[in-house]
Amino acid sequence: MCSGSTDGARSNRSAPDVRRARWTHAFFDRRWPVRWLLEHVGSRGFAELKAAGMNGMDLADQALYQTALLVSALLITLV
Repeated sequence: MCSGSTDGARSNRSAPDVRRARWTHAFFDRRWPVRWLLEHVGSRGFAELKAAGMNGMDLADQALYQTALLVSALLITLV
């Protein structure tokens, strides 16, 4: 984090965003939210994919987590 920064307000603002990123990662690591999302957007087949070394649930989980990190980074930067 910003431990060497002289801008204390900036480092204090980023702490909640780091906690939010940890929470979203823990949430998406549970399989039911990812499966529910995939089934409700019409991607049931992708949720069940387990072939050729690919797992649809793992790929969707990582994509959702990276999206949450992007949103968190944008909030840190813009707010």
